[in-house]
Amino acid sequence: MPRIILLFLKLPVPGSVKTRLAAGLSGENPGEQAADIYRRLVDEVLRVISVSEWDELRICFEPPDAEQAVQEWLNLPKSGPVVFQGQFQGDLGERLEFATESAFSQNPGGAKLILLGTDCIEISPDTFSRTWSELDSHDLVFGPTNDGGYYLAGLNEPAPEIFTGIPWSTEHTLSASLETAKTAGRKIALLETLNDVDTAEDWDIARTRIDPTGSV
Repeated sequence: MPRIILLFLKLPVPGSVKTRLAAGLSGENPGEQAADIYRRLVDEVLRVISVSEWDELRICFEPPDAEQAVQEWLNLPKSGPVVFQGQFQGDLGERLEFATESAFSQNPGGAKLILLGTDCIEISPDTFSRTWSELDSHDLVFGPTNDGGYYLAGLNEPAPEIFTGIPWSTEHTLSASLETAKTAGRKIALLETLNDVDTAEDWDIARTRIDPTGSV
């Protein structure tokens, strides 16, 4: 059964990424600063992916007409096949569901999926290996964040209910997802709770993981 990572990201255009983080930055051009930070987060997530276990990496990018620009920007791992797929134009749940359904439909024999964003750089190769392992005995795997959301979702079959009616980007995102999954009879595993980078304060803490000298 193929192990597929679906990485959701945006082209780092100033003013369109990390707007909450930009609001807390000082100095000139906070939008450009935030876009640069976003690039660093993506680079770090891809670095971890490059030394982790997987069979296919799907870059689910936004805007959907920016494939060439995204390919030119990313420093992609050489450890497996990479597929580019524009994101469906809808709310977050619709985008996640579309990408998930696409991956399952293209693998009729079954697949294990990890849905991943770029806000959490505390992930490690063990994050992926444990998720793949948990999907042997669970339908869903979630990696909680301290703000009530999740940095990762793992699936071994379609679970459309976890993408519908969810209060996205709130402190209730994970709890609502768990409730709807349990109502559907899904068997769920939880990974360790990690931190997202959403604000300038979050970045001040997280940046030492990329460069302990604090020069970035």
